[in-house]
Amino acid sequence: MPMELFWIQVTTKAISKWETNAREPALHVFLTLCQLLDIEDIYESFFGENPYNIMNGLNEEGRNKLIEFADILKASKKFSPLSAKIIHSIIL
Repeated sequence: MPMELFWIQVTTKAISKWETNAREPALHVFLTLCQLLDIEDIYESFFGENPYNIMNGLNEEGRNKLIEFADILKASKKFSPLSAKIIHSIIL
């Protein structure tokens, strides 16, 4: 009988296949399980230190300063991602 976790259904047979490396969970199942287990950095949790994490090598004070600076940049709106507008035109 499948267990229902949030919006996914998982059978004990499926879990057994994951545990024996016979199969891997679907991406949405994997990400949901990571969310349930409070895994924020998937790379770091499974492979070790994430080389793309700019907070690596910073102590707590340094991490807080980086977050503070990011908040300042976001608030300024000068560094917001650009979005493209699609213009529909009719040629007669």
